[in-house]
Amino acid sequence: MSNCQGIETGFDFIVGAEGAWSKTRKLVSDQTPNYSRIFSISFEIPNAKETAPECYKLTNCRSLFSYTASRAIMPQYLGDGSIEVGVYITQPHDWAENLSLNTQNIEAIKKVILDEFEGWAPELLQFIRHSQNAEFRPLYMLPVGWTWENRPGVTLIGDAAHVMTPFAGQGVNLGMQDAMMLSRAIIKGANSPAPKDALSNEIKSFEKDLFIRAKETATLTNDLRTMFFFSGLLRSVIEQVVLRK
Repeated sequence: MSNCQGIETGFDFIVGAEGAWSKTRKLVSDQTPNYSRIFSISFEIPNAKETAPECYKLTNCRSLFSYTASRAIMPQYLGDGSIEVGVYITQPHDWAENLSLNTQNIEAIKKVILDEFEGWAPELLQFIRHSQNAEFRPLYMLPVGWTWENRPGVTLIGDAAHVMTPFAGQGVNLGMQDAMMLSRAIIKGANSPAPKDALSNEIKSFEKDLFIRAKETATLTNDLRTMFFFSGLLRSVIEQVVLRK
């Protein structure tokens, strides 16, 4: 229920599942995400088989990863026949704002990105040239291994609990697992003879498990993130990166 001021009341348990800048997180900690020093530009190639056959062939209905220090192009074939083209560069968090680009001018945006990737193989640059739409996003992350003290009646899941960079490819899976594990904890607590106490204990156990799972994935994605800041030859570390994934 809510009053005329829009303040919600009449519940016993709050789940913070509202993303990286969760307001619910403030109930358990003053921790906020830190900038990862990597900027993401997400493009799309609709109906890739017809509109960009060479790109379609190169991805081979899968994902493709191409790196140098400070730069990456990562196309991914999606089930609807499109290719999502993830472009990553090391830039300040306000880089896009300082470009003063018209976000509706896709050709101007592509020119800026192509200039950033000057000298890259033409086959890789074709992913950008054939793209439509563009979404700019600075990547933020919570500290690896961050936890919070349990507070009765409140918990966090998904990016609210463990926002991280996307390089492990497990963020969505981790959030879905959070939701599944939390639902089981709530059901188990609610069906016990003393629901209030049981729910509190189940949430504590859920959070301990979440902390372990989140740290494992955050460690992996952070290790892969360091590829962008590696000063030597990437071929000297690429094998261990592939084996980590």
